Amino acid sequence: MKEINHTEDTDQGVGAAALGEVMNLIERGIRLLTRMIVTAVLEEIAMQASKSSQVRNDSIVSSAGKGQAVKLVLSVEETARVLGLSRPACYQAVRFGQIPSIRIGRRIIVPWHALSRFLEIAEAHREG
Repeated sequence: MKEINHTEDTDQGVGAAALGEVMNLIERGIRLLTRMIVTAVLEEIAMQASKSSQVRNDSIVSSAGKGQAVKLVLSVEETARVLGLSRPACYQAVRFGQIPSIRIGRRIIVPWHALSRFLEIAEAHREG
């Protein structure tokens, strides 16, 4: 007759629970890092766009100290680059309200802060 070792089963259960907890912590860390990277990329794009001589005169900008201007809004094309989407996919997401946007005449703009908040809410929803 085979002897059953309950201590070993309990240890394996605790090990699996601890591993699950570690995996959850790693996932939360990855989400946090992703959010930080997206925010940094958005800020960098805004900085590059403000320095570029190709910034259109009708861009909405705000002074951010030290004589630099930071864009408050992104075009749909810039938003697509930030999110790693194709241009048509980004326009479709805007059309269906998945990406916050404002239409002014024929132009569609994506407020930087609304996009940032949208990404934070999406991450929080995935976590919860």
